[in-house]
Amino acid sequence: MAIINVEDIIKILYDIKMFDDTLSHLIEKKAEILENVVTYEEKIVEIDEEIKEKNEKKKELHKKQRDIEEKISSIESKIKGLDEGRFSVKTNEDFFKIGEDINKLKKGKGELEDKLLDMMYNESDYETTFKTLKEKLDKNKKEMEEELKLKKNEKDEVEANIKKYEEEKQKKISALPLAVKNNYIKLVTKYSHNPIVYLHSDTCEGCNMGNPPQYAVNIKMKKKIEYCQNCGRILLIKEI
Repeated sequence: MAIINVEDIIKILYDIKMFDDTLSHLIEKKAEILENVVTYEEKIVEIDEEIKEKNEKKKELHKKQRDIEEKISSIESKIKGLDEGRFSVKTNEDFFKIGEDINKLKKGKGELEDKLLDMMYNESDYETTFKTLKEKLDKNKKEMEEELKLKKNEKDEVEANIKKYEEEKQKKISALPLAVKNNYIKLVTKYSHNPIVYLHSDTCEGCNMGNPPQYAVNIKMKKKIEYCQNCGRILLIKEI
């Protein structure tokens, strides 16, 4: 686009201002989406860890149960061996001693069987609780994964729009005269999100400092490109 007068330049500056505002909004939106993505990812990890913890507890209960069952089996073997050998002893003392040992083993076995029954009851109760909890956690995880997918798709869409508007903005910047373009580029390094601002009631919306009333007249009449006398930003008048 060939620029022939100040009016053309100001029109381009309005377009660039529009792109700057849009990009600023999109960048903020992207940051918000990324925060949501991180939150959902963390929640999914927390759910996985909770399920893992419950599974480990379940395995631990099974192991304890097996250990007790093995101890009971070992005691039964010992009782059987003692019982088989008690009638081959030579003295009554040894006979009664074996009987005492068998009774101690039976007592220990009974205590272990009671403990095993308690564990089996607790395990059954835990299985029911675990099943209900896992169903709830799996449901929550699925919901989180669906939300995460939506947020990632939204992020991709925002990034595509950022790229599109940035390309369009660069075309407009390239159409500016060299002096104006260089001024704009310098202002971007200083005021990345708002190098171009509106003048409202002779006050710069960038730094909130006043400017001569003639600035507003010049901008409205498209006679001159005005810069804030305080912060140096390019000034425009908000079009109604």
